[in-house]
Amino acid sequence: MKAERRHELKQNALAKRLVEAPDFFREHSAKLSLAGVLIVAIIAALLFRMRSQSEQYAQAKQNLSNAEQQLQMLKRMDFGQLREVDPVALAAQRNNSYKSGLDATDLVLTLTSSSSKDIRAQAYIVKGDLNWWLAHLAPVSGAETQPSLRPEQTPTQLLTAAEDAYSAVLAQYPGQELQVVAARLGLAAVDEERIATGEGNSLDLVSKAKEQLNAIMADSKCPAPLDMLAQTELAQLSEQLLTPLANVTPPATQPSSRPSLAAETRPTTLPTLPTTRHHVPLLPLPHEGPNITD
Repeated sequence: MKAERRHELKQNALAKRLVEAPDFFREHSAKLSLAGVLIVAIIAALLFRMRSQSEQYAQAKQNLSNAEQQLQMLKRMDFGQLREVDPVALAAQRNNSYKSGLDATDLVLTLTSSSSKDIRAQAYIVKGDLNWWLAHLAPVSGAETQPSLRPEQTPTQLLTAAEDAYSAVLAQYPGQELQVVAARLGLAAVDEERIATGEGNSLDLVSKAKEQLNAIMADSKCPAPLDMLAQTELAQLSEQLLTPLANVTPPATQPSSRPSLAAETRPTTLPTLPTTRHHVPLLPLPHEGPNITD
């Protein structure tokens, strides 16, 4: 009897709800419609955001590729290989590649968020390389007397900008292994370039460069080819820089400008590192981009 009674009560409650349903929907139809509209709007906003993030990530990758192309063009603009080129045209080409490359790296950093560590770290590496190479390339003929043939920034400013970019990788993206190695090689090259141009205390700069190279060799995760590169550069640093500097008294005054590019020979202390350090490969970017904007 109790079971039958319970079954009867359930049937009565269900019947009551069915009878009251039309009134409920009429009374709350506006609220239900608004809730439906809100759900659809939220879904549409999420889809739009995902599509927008994907497009921004693709744009960032394209800009990174453009920046690397400009870097490669800048590397080839050594006056020793372009002696027949008009110095004015050569200076303009260098300046254009440098600025276009920097603009592209800045767009990468603008389009990506802090979660896109791989592409952002590589953008800082390219940014550092652009500044280093413009500082490293010897002046075009006539730059000593014609300011328009010089970069807008001095070599000191360019090397400082390169150092800042490489340091950003170590500070912000320590987990990006290849870029960390590239940044350390870059910092060592900055110190070597400063030695070559007579900027700062040579022995201190040698010590700083060696510190970066030793850090690479102490990293158990460093790929073997890059570890060997660091060993080679450390040996060259000791032979070409440390030994001579320990026995030579630096001049009282440093030259006011870098050697003319028309010279047949380059100083023996110019770093050889950048000809190989820029071959550190770009990390493959994920097929599905992370969150692009914060």
